[in-house]
Amino acid sequence: MKRESAERGAARRTSEARAKVRGRELVALEGVCRHLLRAERTIALLERCQPLNWAAELQRLGAAWSAGDETHPVFVYRRTVDFAPLCASLSTLAETLDGTGQQQGWLADRARELLLEARIAGAVGTPEVVDLATQRFAAGSEAEEALAQTWARARPAEGDDEDEQTLWLSHDATCPNSLITLMQKDVGRRRLPFRIVVRDDMSSAAATGEGVVYVRAGLRHRRSTAERIVLHEIEGHALPRYGAALKGDWLLSCGVSGASDDEEGRALWLERTHGYLGASRRRELGQRHLAALGVRRGAEWADTVRLLRVGGASLERALAVASRVHRGGGLARECVYIPALARVERAFAARPELDAWLARGRLSLRVAEQLADAVSQSVA
Repeated sequence: MKRESAERGAARRTSEARAKVRGRELVALEGVCRHLLRAERTIALLERCQPLNWAAELQRLGAAWSAGDETHPVFVYRRTVDFAPLCASLSTLAETLDGTGQQQGWLADRARELLLEARIAGAVGTPEVVDLATQRFAAGSEAEEALAQTWARARPAEGDDEDEQTLWLSHDATCPNSLITLMQKDVGRRRLPFRIVVRDDMSSAAATGEGVVYVRAGLRHRRSTAERIVLHEIEGHALPRYGAALKGDWLLSCGVSGASDDEEGRALWLERTHGYLGASRRRELGQRHLAALGVRRGAEWADTVRLLRVGGASLERALAVASRVHRGGGLARECVYIPALARVERAFAARPELDAWLARGRLSLRVAEQLADAVSQSVA
């Protein structure tokens, strides 16, 4: 009896010791995630690559090119920051985490991804951006480039409903069909703690950040386009972030390497499954992909405008897309969308449950598959 009691006591102490170790590991991982989140906010890559004079320059360029003056943009960016200390910190963190566990390995990869983004952010406005961005944002395969070429030539089907031809001003809060009204309605319906902020210095129609969804002022959309943008931003971006924060899961909130790219792929997959990936949207994505590849291959801004014009883009669209892919000096992040969609579609077709995993937070397909496998093995 005494022996059995001693054995039970030893087992209990061992269990308690292991629980303490796991507790310390969780606290340490939470600290790492907090550090990576702070680094991401400090780097703010897309914000730093966004010209401060975006709207004014596009207006000037439109007037000049319409008059036959093929002038170049003069974009102004945020003040340059010395990211050397942050880069050193991220590099040390990645080396420290390597080989210490699966979750630590995911965070080490995320630290290296942020390190590369910090280097890009520190080089904004210089030719170095193209080479660094090429390392960060993969351009996809030849098959995906061929798909982009097909999509860039897509033409809308005849017989669109007449009411769908009406364009509504994006920031008109008094209009029931405007983007901002539909965005506010969806955020309110879901009771999301996200602010809706109108901006005119954006290259995209909308964007999602931490607790905020931005809507670009001055654009005109069909109602169906506005609905698509709401779906993309709220279900594709806002809900996974909010869900992770609500659960208090630091890993899902901080994100893993490749999560932002796969998140874009899932957002496009949502567009397709809801019937919004029509000819106009495919043409837009195809043009952006080809323009981004042109940047990677050495095209100047004016070359990109001409390429888009030859492909059938309007002057307004060509100027906007060229400026978008060349922002920051040549970020060309637009090349990730079509490959990410293709990757997500393949993964979801093989394993439909991965959608639910990506919906939980900022996960990549690779990590979602590993988590799903772990759950399956534990059940078995």
